[in-house]
Amino acid sequence: MLSRRKVHRRPGIGPAKILCVDDDLHLTDLLRYVLARDGYQPYLAHSGAEALLVAESIHLDAVILDANLPDMDGFLLCARFRTLCEAPVIMLTSRCTEVDVLTGFKQGADDYITKPFSMQILLQRVAVILRRQQDAYQPGISALR
Repeated sequence: MLSRRKVHRRPGIGPAKILCVDDDLHLTDLLRYVLARDGYQPYLAHSGAEALLVAESIHLDAVILDANLPDMDGFLLCARFRTLCEAPVIMLTSRCTEVDVLTGFKQGADDYITKPFSMQILLQRVAVILRRQQDAYQPGISALR
């Protein structure tokens, strides 16, 4: 059973805002449910254009991004996120060749998970990325862990 923990980006700021970008409506609905249940604030986008609108209007704490989108290449969108925000990007995609993984990292991805995937592992990787981001904002805190 998955844990029901409350996750915050920084104390007093509220739940971490996570953008899920995938054209698979069933997957994004599942991600919304699981992320919200675990205390995150999920946002959904089903195309690159939608994702850019969200990223320009909301201070995001993390992005879960598919490489295969109907209107643009997810790898190029990842690079574009790097110019818009500092939110870490987790690529969640069926593209699993070594070239794909390397391309994801070269375009700025912080992590790369291939489909099919474990929801528990995805949630743990989100928690780790957010913890590292929080530690970057509060460098003295990481020494206490």
